[in-house]
Amino acid sequence: MCIHLIYSLVLFTKQRKEKEEEERKERKENEEEERKEEERKENEEERKEEERKENGEEEEREEEERKMNGEERNEEEERRMRRRRGE
Repeated sequence: MCIHLIYSLVLFTKQRKEKEEEERKERKENEEEERKEEERKENEEERKEEERKENGEEEEREEEERKMNGEERNEEEERRMRRRRGE
């Protein structure tokens, strides 16, 4: 009877340790997955921010080009007007 109780206790302890170890591994895997997902989200946000930045810079360049084209047109029109007036 005593041997049976000791054996049961040892078996129970062993099973409990195995279960705890398995739970630890599972938690670690879940934490790793969460970390990877968080990294992926951060990278996606950074990529989107860079795209917005690039689009903003591109819009600024286009605006500058339009502005320069407008200034060039104005200068060209002024020259034409002077020529017409005979200046």
